[in-house]
Amino acid sequence: MFNVSIFEKKWLDLVFEGKNKEYGAYQLRRENSKTTFFAFLTGISIIGSGVFILSSFATTKPIVTDDGPILKPAVSIDEFVHHVQNLSKEKKLVTPPSNKSETMPKKPSLANLVVSSSSQAQQNILTNEDLLKQQQNTSSTGVTGGTGQNVGQLGGGTDTGGTNTDSSGNGGEIFDTSAVEIEPSFPGGVDKFRQFIGSNFRFESDDDESINLLIQFIVEKNGQITDVEVVKSNNEEANKEAVRVLKSLKTKWNPGKMGDKAVRVQYKIPIRINP
Repeated sequence: MFNVSIFEKKWLDLVFEGKNKEYGAYQLRRENSKTTFFAFLTGISIIGSGVFILSSFATTKPIVTDDGPILKPAVSIDEFVHHVQNLSKEKKLVTPPSNKSETMPKKPSLANLVVSSSSQAQQNILTNEDLLKQQQNTSSTGVTGGTGQNVGQLGGGTDTGGTNTDSSGNGGEIFDTSAVEIEPSFPGGVDKFRQFIGSNFRFESDDDESINLLIQFIVEKNGQITDVEVVKSNNEEANKEAVRVLKSLKTKWNPGKMGDKAVRVQYKIPIRINP
């Protein structure tokens, strides 16, 4: 009896001797080894299937590993930078440097635009025609030196050239600034007038010589300026710009007076544009 193993069928027969072997406990114990083995295989299958399914999902995502570049670059960084530098040098050789002094015209500013008052106005500004006549007269008469000014034609001072200087001040007479008792004046002074001209003068020139203009206009009895014209000049484009600036003036002057009556006064102002 003691030699009987509990895992053998004889042990079941001994335990259930004289008992109903058709009872469920006998059958369960009899098939215990088979049931255990089947359960073991089933568990292994389930675990293996789970591992396989999880591994299949995991392989769809790339695994990033820090193993360095797979392929060696054909060109190193130093060589690439050196190659770019060579291209920049070649580009500099192809594109010639531009001369800014030749392409950029000179534009006068308020600093090199000089506006004088009427008392400082001079008519001895040489035009291109005057310069040509001066050269012809010099070659024919043999006169050298000086400014070459034709005094008989140009003169000096502020002579208006035949204006009526009747002291009565009646009617539409035009007076010279030296003939009136009170000269016309710009509100804020002549400096304010200079500032207006300098800030509105738009002119570009590549000439290396100064441009001189002598502008004259009439200050009417109501303070407006009329009859703006260029008396002397050596640049046609500067003439147009000077006339445009003066005609755009909206501020009225204080008119000149003879006694207590406002009169029309011819006013002259020189403008010089330095290079």
